[in-house]
Amino acid sequence: MKKLMQLKSFCLSAGLLSLTFAAGLAAQEGHPLVGSWHGIMGEGASERDLTVIMDWDGSVLTGLVNPGFEHAELQNARLVSADWSVYFELDFEDLSGQEARCVVNGTIDRLGSDRRTVSGTWNCGEATAPFEIIRDRDY
Repeated sequence: MKKLMQLKSFCLSAGLLSLTFAAGLAAQEGHPLVGSWHGIMGEGASERDLTVIMDWDGSVLTGLVNPGFEHAELQNARLVSADWSVYFELDFEDLSGQEARCVVNGTIDRLGSDRRTVSGTWNCGEATAPFEIIRDRDY
């Protein structure tokens, strides 16, 4: 009887430890957009490389496109978890090189992957182009 009680106690302890460990791993994932992303906007001859850095402070999604001297800050950025859609605005050069107000709409794909992607449309001024970014493995 004593061994049965010890076995039950061991199983209960192991189960609780496993749940605690799993919860800790899930908690480390954080916001699905946080991190560094690389990809392209446009297609063919008008294709441009993109780097996007996003952060979440618990209430506001912030970030930069092409960090460095000619960066653009994300504005009105949001994630809608009902359909995993992503939206942000920024002042950025359009495909012809002119400064324009851009509206970006995308959707997260492969949400459970550390290499998830966001793809959709990048609208700057009169031009609309496809875009796709992939999350770097560092996050």
